[in-house]
Amino acid sequence: MKSPFFSIILPTFNRANLLPKAIESLINQDYKDWELIVVDDGSLDNTKEVVKAFDDPRIQYVYQENAERSAARNNGIGLAKGQYIGFLDSDDQFHEKHLEGLCRAIDEHEGKEFIYVIKGLAINEALKTEAKIHLKEGKSDIETVLLNSITPGQFVVPAPIMKECLFDKDIRISEDTEVLVRLAQKAKLKIIDQYTLYYYQHEDNSVNTDKYNAFWDRKNTLEYIFKQLSSNSLSKSFQRMILSNCYFGIYRYHKAQGNKFQAKWNIFLAIFKYPRLRLKEKVHLLFKG
Repeated sequence: MKSPFFSIILPTFNRANLLPKAIESLINQDYKDWELIVVDDGSLDNTKEVVKAFDDPRIQYVYQENAERSAARNNGIGLAKGQYIGFLDSDDQFHEKHLEGLCRAIDEHEGKEFIYVIKGLAINEALKTEAKIHLKEGKSDIETVLLNSITPGQFVVPAPIMKECLFDKDIRISEDTEVLVRLAQKAKLKIIDQYTLYYYQHEDNSVNTDKYNAFWDRKNTLEYIFKQLSSNSLSKSFQRMILSNCYFGIYRYHKAQGNKFQAKWNIFLAIFKYPRLRLKEKVHLLFKG
């Protein structure tokens, strides 16, 4: 049997209600040479029945005991037979031209190995808003990765490279950033100007404890990434700028919760780690923020 061009890995846990739209978005692709590997991370709902109901030979269902999404993605990577490996989360969807656009870009750069990164649309169903996910470009590919929150659904990777750079199962938040930093040291990024990932946000703009923990966990992941990189990969000022964004997030959480002391402390950490703010702006944020 001929190997597919794309292998798409879809990790899922107790999201049987969302899976049909995600899977249908792949079935409805104009480009048909793909396989889908759904890795069920120990779901307790009817995920298996939902996947099996599609009765498509290109769709493979795999069950594993609950081990979190990085382990699920790695499981799928190990089973992938395609030339390129991509990802789709169970609550997201692809535009029907997604794979066709990626295939066109790959054909244009035949003979060269790139990590292809697309843009997307962030859709907030509660607020009924839609916004383009733009990508900031840094001085290097590693800077570009760290300046953005690139989700696994936004990139496809040559299979041999992806199989060398598995997700770190010990990282809970920003594991996609960490793996993409390692991938960017194996092959160059190629940003494709297509907004073909629909990234669904299932909450409003309120700040909650999960977001607070996420900011702290992201900060820890970023510090881990910085330690793994060679000393000349990133400037210290760039590292401080990236970390300051996490402190700004923690500040916003505490401000929303009315924790004035914690808010002031974290805005202090943020603005004095952010090297591009002028002193006047720092003082304004500290006393007016």
